Amino acid sequence: IVFFLNRLSEGGSQLEDDRKLQRALALQIVAGQCQDGRWGYVNPPLNKVEEQHLMAQLEAKTYKPTNFNKMTSNSMTQFGLLALWGSRKNIPVRQPILHAAARFHSTQYPSGAWSYGRPDMTHFGQDANTAAGLLALAMEKVLREDKDFQGLRGATDPPASAGADDQCDKAFAHLGRVIGRPRAESPHTHAETGNIIKADAYGDYYFL
Repeated sequence: IVFFLNRLSEGGSQLEDDRKLQRALALQIVAGQCQDGRWGYVNPPLNKVEEQHLMAQLEAKTYKPTNFNKMTSNSMTQFGLLALWGSRKNIPVRQPILHAAARFHSTQYPSGAWSYGRPDMTHFGQDANTAAGLLALAMEKVLREDKDFQGLRGATDPPASAGADDQCDKAFAHLGRVIGRPRAESPHTHAETGNIIKADAYGDYYFL
């Protein structure tokens, strides 16, 4: 729903009720962000008082994720990030995105990859979730360096990573090694490995 409303906003066709719904759903997503900077599978709705409190934190740049959920994942996090990026004209999204990026900075494998990241799936879906990691780092780079976002630094921003560019290079190198490789060269034997670009994922659509 948020993706649809974000596209509607880009086209200039949103009504006021659409904007209110988009804002409420975007705040619900922010509220679901967990202490590790990621998202899980459940984002409970907020009441009006909770929305106002959260919006005040975002506007004051004092937001920090406090939700707790053991079952967060890099996969769910990429959808949260995409939804928030598209909602950035309606609510401040800098700090939620930076906290997510900080998690990716601290969990990259030496190979340059990221896994699904769930405790019971630590080595699954590395190709697809490497793309998720790059997505987070790309958003972070824009928020920290693009002139349109200057002056928005907040008191609870996580510090920038000195090795961010190197991490991106390693991640792209990993994808360059694995996309399109012959099936016989893949270490993954599960049935969901992609058939078109040969990505380790729930098929190629999940990778994309």
